[in-house]
Amino acid sequence: MTCPTNSVAIDATTNHITTSGYGYDLNGNMTNDGQNTLVYDGENRLTSSSGGLGQGTYTYDGNALRVKKVSGSTTTVYIFSGSKVIAEYVNGAVPASPTHEYIYSGSSMLAKVEGATVQYYYQDRHSVRGMTDSSGSKIGEQGHYPFGESWYAQNTTTKWQYTSYEHDAESNNDYAMAREYVNRLGRFSAPDPLAGFLTSAQSLNRYSYALNDPIANIDPYGTTCTPDKDGNLSGDTCHDDTGTGNDPQVVHVNASDRPDTTNADPLFLNFGQFITVLKRVVTPPQPQPPTAQPPQTPKPPQAQQPKPSYLGCVYGTALTDSLYAGAAAAGIVVVGSTAIMAVTGSYIGLEGTVAGGGLGLAIGITAAPEALMIGLTDGLAFGAVHGAVACAIGKG
Repeated sequence: MTCPTNSVAIDATTNHITTSGYGYDLNGNMTNDGQNTLVYDGENRLTSSSGGLGQGTYTYDGNALRVKKVSGSTTTVYIFSGSKVIAEYVNGAVPASPTHEYIYSGSSMLAKVEGATVQYYYQDRHSVRGMTDSSGSKIGEQGHYPFGESWYAQNTTTKWQYTSYEHDAESNNDYAMAREYVNRLGRFSAPDPLAGFLTSAQSLNRYSYALNDPIANIDPYGTTCTPDKDGNLSGDTCHDDTGTGNDPQVVHVNASDRPDTTNADPLFLNFGQFITVLKRVVTPPQPQPPTAQPPQTPKPPQAQQPKPSYLGCVYGTALTDSLYAGAAAAGIVVVGSTAIMAVTGSYIGLEGTVAGGGLGLAIGITAAPEALMIGLTDGLAFGAVHGAVACAIGKG
């Protein structure tokens, strides 16, 4: 077995490759990877590559997913469900007849359907390793070195290769969703969207793959170190320097599955937002069995406190000029030392003769509930000043 022998010089300040034939733009995106010229858009997404193996142009949707690739005479349109490609249309295939369809088990690609032909994929924790036909007969196999360079490929293989990234034959690089992965360098072509964390020294290298430990970790989306699929963290390096496993860049997953965008966050508006959210996920708390609660003793009903009673009177006068005289009483009724209500009232009553007196009943309203104000008035003469006394009786 002949192992890769790539060797390049790295600037300790910028973390950029300084070997001749490599270049970067001001955003830190690699514009030349030693074999290809790479062009990016304003959101640091690769839009084209050109080199000795061919040329490719790439188009993205509003979720930052690569939905179209043109390589040579082949145009491929991708249909996604979450972050997973579920169908491909090649060279204008009609909507009812996709060129390829993909079936998943969890987040792992299980099979490809092409017309009446079905191919099944067999993966290790990193990538597709073997392929069979619908009868279970092996039709091909492939393997990779630790950082993703091709080790072997026999008979029928698939473009879904290292970490199940789509391998772009026109550049020999891999589409890692958030950015491109240059497998022969063991580095991404663009810096991580997040700058890393002081508690995890390796995360400060924004170009590295899975904290530079591909034996123990994977990076399925080009952004996040994920412990290997066996779920055993004892041998994994996705943790902070304290060993607590709480590095915010780390996503700990169940042994049965890798992280998937459909379970990442309900606020998944675009892939750029998703990868930022995903990197901040820490180990979720394990569900605890319900704790039996002791029976609750019902509390006896609280006795209602009696409302205070009150009695108060006020006096007022009014000028009357008709057969039906009127008077009013207004003021504050005081019980003890507390002013508890304001009362107003009027009465209507039949007066006596012009020179005679008369009595009338006054009924009014009060500012306190459950209170009735009644009063008596005395009429001295028609068209004269009348007085009124009003008393309020009730409960506050």
